[in-house]
Amino acid sequence: MIFLQGIILGIAVAAPVGMMSLLCINKTLLNGKKDGLIAGFGIAFADFVYAIIAVFLYAFIIDFLRIYTPALNIIGSLILILLGLSFVFKSNNDSTGMKAEKSNYVISFLQTFLLTLSNPTTIISFMVIAASLAITDSWLLPFGIFVGSMVWWTALVTTISFLRHKISKKIIRMINIVSGLIILILGLVHLIL
Repeated sequence: MIFLQGIILGIAVAAPVGMMSLLCINKTLLNGKKDGLIAGFGIAFADFVYAIIAVFLYAFIIDFLRIYTPALNIIGSLILILLGLSFVFKSNNDSTGMKAEKSNYVISFLQTFLLTLSNPTTIISFMVIAASLAITDSWLLPFGIFVGSMVWWTALVTTISFLRHKISKKIIRMINIVSGLIILILGLVHLIL
């Protein structure tokens, strides 16, 4: 039962459209399904790490967040700004908007993994979930959250990959520019606030 609750929670945490969704969509549109899946894996793995911390290290993480939240916010904001700029400039420099480029899957994984870890609200949500379910010593919840998150990212990336070949290159280019600008603006807002 705990594992199934974890799967449902993993999907629920991953599903809202936000910065990470835009990032996965961009990576899929620019570089294909495999790059999008690797990015999704980075997000799911960060969710898994935070779920483990929430379940097993509750007291430690409270102290950690009190000390390091400002630094994590700055790091996350700077990563978002750089990613947003890279998407805008890649789209502007590429006349088709879909220039095939060799993906570095390690970098894709690390970008999404570190960006997800830099968001302290993720760990807080997992801590609230673990506390409300009274789960403080089970690996089933973190593993379920990981599986649920991967289910979501696989479904999203597969859908975008399927649509990638059905929409024009001009529209893909516009999607990349708009989502890059949104990521850039979110990074700036996050940095300022």
